[in-house]
Amino acid sequence: LAFLDRMQEDNPTPTLGPIDATNPCGEIPLLPYESCNLASIVLNNHLIKQDDNKYTIDWKDLEHTIKTGIRLLDNMIEVNTYALPEIEDMVKNGNRRIGLGVMGFAHLLFNLGIPYDSDEAVRLAQRLAKFIRRKSEEMSLMLGKERGTFPNWDISIYAGTAETYRNCAMNMIAPTGTISMLANCSSGIEPVFSLVTKRKTFFEDDKNSRPTEELLMIDPVFKNYLSKAKQYDKTTINKILHQVAEENSLENITQLTQKEKAIFTTTHYISPQWHVKIQSAWQKYFDNSVSKTVNFKNAATVDDVKDVYLQAWKLGCKGITIYRDGSKQD
Repeated sequence: LAFLDRMQEDNPTPTLGPIDATNPCGEIPLLPYESCNLASIVLNNHLIKQDDNKYTIDWKDLEHTIKTGIRLLDNMIEVNTYALPEIEDMVKNGNRRIGLGVMGFAHLLFNLGIPYDSDEAVRLAQRLAKFIRRKSEEMSLMLGKERGTFPNWDISIYAGTAETYRNCAMNMIAPTGTISMLANCSSGIEPVFSLVTKRKTFFEDDKNSRPTEELLMIDPVFKNYLSKAKQYDKTTINKILHQVAEENSLENITQLTQKEKAIFTTTHYISPQWHVKIQSAWQKYFDNSVSKTVNFKNAATVDDVKDVYLQAWKLGCKGITIYRDGSKQD
């Protein structure tokens, strides 16, 4: 569901017409012939380990990555090959819209010891979004002075101001479903879906194409926590991981405290309301949009969904995606 009026509020070039589309996952509201040119920062890579073995965010390193990312995306506009002249006119010679976002947010929370469904996580999301937006603007401003503003600047909402940006918009959050697997981190701003998943593999050595091996897909941060913070041996770790895989829950894992279970919570143990609160926290400072799935249990009612739609609208989200567990079984 897209809130087009909310998207239009942040249209940097309203004289060119209203926002009339988004890309397929909804994180980039677009004018006709605009394209999505995206990159995502692995938040979990910007941590410093302190003397007490706890982590803190390396803000200086994060700033360097943000500014590198903005320059990279602006460079992409220059070197790209455009399928149609209309796209080149709107993208390269028009708005120069880009989208620098994040992934690994849930893993960042794991390492910082913050439950996803908490006010502390919402506050951190807002702080990160505000910081990323500010540093993105600083870099786009610098590029504007170095290379010139985006060509449509004089008909944009920035005309006549000191905000001589190189790009009409700068930040978004994508699902990062594939690239987060390559980066071995949690996707986008989603919670971790499952700490341990059983996956059956199919190899050519079985003539009847039956699954020949069962693999455990293990969350890397959770496994590292068990071995480093808890200092369990391999036998104990394997026992815990197999129990989590069987039960899909930490509830009966006696080796973990209630606080640890709260920190390592997963998608289906987080209420839809917290999903929306996290999304709105990021959206508050990002000029493009935010792609986020709000997960519901199978027993969710129409009214449950209605309540979350209204919550997302009231909190200023530009759109919302919901998924009720089991709704695509057929």
